[in-house]
Amino acid sequence: MEKDGNYFALRFPSAFDIRGAEQWYHMNKASNFEEFQTALKEMALPGMNIIYADKDNNIMYLDNGHFPRRAKGYDWWHVLPGDTSATLWKANDYYPYDTLLKVINPKCGYVFNNNNTPFNCTAKEDNPDRNTHPLKDYYFAYDDNRSLRTSYLFAKSGKFLMMNLKP
Repeated sequence: MEKDGNYFALRFPSAFDIRGAEQWYHMNKASNFEEFQTALKEMALPGMNIIYADKDNNIMYLDNGHFPRRAKGYDWWHVLPGDTSATLWKANDYYPYDTLLKVINPKCGYVFNNNNTPFNCTAKEDNPDRNTHPLKDYYFAYDDNRSLRTSYLFAKSGKFLMMNLKP
């Protein structure tokens, strides 16, 4: 990519895996939380927030993605030097599902996402701690107006209960 006489190389995890539609199929066919998590562990979807809820009152927020194992010592939020192989992370060498940021069945009874930081996806007391999460450097830390408003409104509403309504 060229801009104003400067050249940039881009690398996207989605360019290395075409199994996304297959994982979507398995997620849609899951009949319980365990099967849904098994489908998530396929790790074919490169990046998206996932909210799960089922008839057994299980809920989950997952900040899903392919997070490549990258060399330490670089500011990965900015332009990196292109004259070293140290900044070229390996295709398909991603952190596994178990390390991804997720909130499962928080005490407050709700999770949400407005494309905000995953460190504000449920009640304040149930949110993940940014300082202790192993992938903290991969996540942005700011909130937008929608997430702040959602957080405020949900906190005032108390616990949400799901109901299995059958026609």
